[in-house]
Amino acid sequence: RGSRPVPPARREDEARPSEAPGAQALLEMGFREPMVRAAQELARGRGSPPALQLLLQQPGVDPEVAADGERLGRAIQEAVLNCDTESQDVFRERLLRVVALLSLEEANVRAAQPHFSAEAMKSFLESLVRNRLKAWPAAYAASANVGIELLARLQGEASPPIVGDRPL
Repeated sequence: RGSRPVPPARREDEARPSEAPGAQALLEMGFREPMVRAAQELARGRGSPPALQLLLQQPGVDPEVAADGERLGRAIQEAVLNCDTESQDVFRERLLRVVALLSLEEANVRAAQPHFSAEAMKSFLESLVRNRLKAWPAAYAASANVGIELLARLQGEASPPIVGDRPL
């Protein structure tokens, strides 16, 4: 019986292949901070893919939509309303879409504001979280809070809302 080769020693600062990249690494990859927060929260849910996988699966925002306030406003409203689903997997994808749209350049999102009601969309997301909080993992409520916080900022709210069991 032959001996097996011994793998080379791993340096402490080397990432292990099974370890998911942290927030800083995701930011350095070019993902916006709200997207990273939402994906990391969603990744905490049982059976959820890692944050990087969630972020990579998210389609980009069409530049023509991002540049047109009316189209972007409609896209934000549609994305928020589409979060009303019983499927946790579908909710994950749709919530990340909401956060992606609300994380665009501030000037673009401000130009979209007259074309949707940030207050109504925020209330809608808060309602979804309250209605599903007992059946869904807490990570989903925490990730929804990222979208709720972005909508609250559009309204000029000084302090973020509290939904679920933790403040934003």
